[in-house]
Amino acid sequence: MLKFLRENALIIYPFLLIGSFYCTWFAARYYLGHYPVASVDDPKSINGFWMWTYEFTYLLAFIGLPAAILMTTCEAITKPPTKSKQRNVFLLKLALGASLITTAYWIMGNEPNDILGWLLD
Repeated sequence: MLKFLRENALIIYPFLLIGSFYCTWFAARYYLGHYPVASVDDPKSINGFWMWTYEFTYLLAFIGLPAAILMTTCEAITKPPTKSKQRNVFLLKLALGASLITTAYWIMGNEPNDILGWLLD
């Protein structure tokens, strides 16, 4: 399982990030009784069991990306692909991971409910 995570960290990361953003948003919606508003509802001040997702989201957003890049880089250095087919698969994973991460941050930045603005406010 750990090998799978190391090899596919850049591909798994965007899905975890978007999922954690929406989990935090819906948990805040549940505890507040209305959708959270930027500059009004501070996620740190909302109490409830499911608000641990805020810390998880924060860790993913600011520590997860460098960790995913580091895991993928370490995997490439310690076990470089030797055959051309393995090299092509590795390059495809890198390209897919980079495009998924870019898409995830674009979705969060252009999301109509401004979840990113609410979390970072």
